[in-house]
Amino acid sequence: EGIFTDSLGKKIQLRHAIIILTTNAGSDMFRSGGIGFSAQPAPGGLGGGHASRNTDAQQIPIHDRVMSHLKDQFGASLIGRLDDVCIFQPLSPEAMRQIVHLRLTELNERMRQSGRFNIVPNTAAVTQLVAEASRPEHGVRQIERIMERVIHEQIAEILGRKKQKKEYTLTAQANGYKLI
Repeated sequence: EGIFTDSLGKKIQLRHAIIILTTNAGSDMFRSGGIGFSAQPAPGGLGGGHASRNTDAQQIPIHDRVMSHLKDQFGASLIGRLDDVCIFQPLSPEAMRQIVHLRLTELNERMRQSGRFNIVPNTAAVTQLVAEASRPEHGVRQIERIMERVIHEQIAEILGRKKQKKEYTLTAQANGYKLI
């Protein structure tokens, strides 16, 4: 017990490990406005997206529905082996906006460390990124995919140029995004 064997036969001791599994399974149940969930941010949190552990009368039905869905999707034997299941609310648009800014700040830091340029998003670009990424079935992972597709490809193109500006503005265009 407490030993995991990978596909190559290597054994890993899990006796003192905490394993966290994440899924967006059941996220479609929140599209109707988050039945039984508060849109208020968790103290010190990003607003929405905090774990809800209430057991009031409104909370129990959605928790039961999500647990039933998880058992159907992953099997009762796997769900039964889990110590706890935390159900999170969908992220609010403001939380998504903060995550977009955080990812851009991280990207800018990497660019600064390599002596490159800075990227400043305009409001329309951030709003459009948030709108594209605000699909409960994808969660926050969608922000990473969009930024990879939208920004990283353009950065590679700019890095291939002989002359680069010190700062580029990320703008929303009719056909996507542009670093200008």
